[in-house]
Amino acid sequence: MFEAIKIVITIERDYFRIMNSIQKGNVLITKKARYFYIGDLQSVTTEVIYVLHGYGMQASEFIKEFEVLAQPGRIVIAPEGLSRFYRKGFSGDVVASWMTKDDRLDDIDDYVRYLNDLHLHILDVIRQPSCKVNILGFSQGVATASRWIANKTVKPLNFVAWCGDLASEIVDIASNFPIVTFVYSSDDQFIPVAQAIERSKELSQKGFRVNEVFFEGQHVIDSQVLMNVWRQITTD
Repeated sequence: MFEAIKIVITIERDYFRIMNSIQKGNVLITKKARYFYIGDLQSVTTEVIYVLHGYGMQASEFIKEFEVLAQPGRIVIAPEGLSRFYRKGFSGDVVASWMTKDDRLDDIDDYVRYLNDLHLHILDVIRQPSCKVNILGFSQGVATASRWIANKTVKPLNFVAWCGDLASEIVDIASNFPIVTFVYSSDDQFIPVAQAIERSKELSQKGFRVNEVFFEGQHVIDSQVLMNVWRQITTD
């Protein structure tokens, strides 16, 4: 009898512990996501370039770096990260991020799904399924773009990784990856030159097709270097 009472008390304690504990749930929602572009979506398109911004940037400002690539038949598209916040304090400029460490796997799933949907939308609008696709990621946008490419919905001819690194979890899928052109600066506060060289060597050993470009400067998009890189990857 005493054993039965003990079991009942234990069950009641477990019940109240569960009822009073904080638990986590998720719900899948529909959300509008914005993107900015340069070019005419209604004209004949021969090349689509996706450019993915870094942490704490605005896609509307970031895309201005790529005005030098504008030409007939080319569309440059800058998707914006789904998480927006004030750059400083509680007002002023609003910037975006692709993800943080909190619920990172959910953030990754969300932005890969978003980028896939965007790509399919663009293909539907331009009605040029055979047009060339190239992707450039800057800083945080490099890891973001590499995960998107690894998902295999988008199949770029070239991937330009500018002042950033591929996501660590995709380093073993070299056979499914496009040519990667790493662009590194001499005075990058996040990626020292020695580290950049070692990383490129490591990826080459794993089977990635890697090119390297180094320029004098900081953690920025340099317009002249950008034009040179694009001339190189589109004529190879």
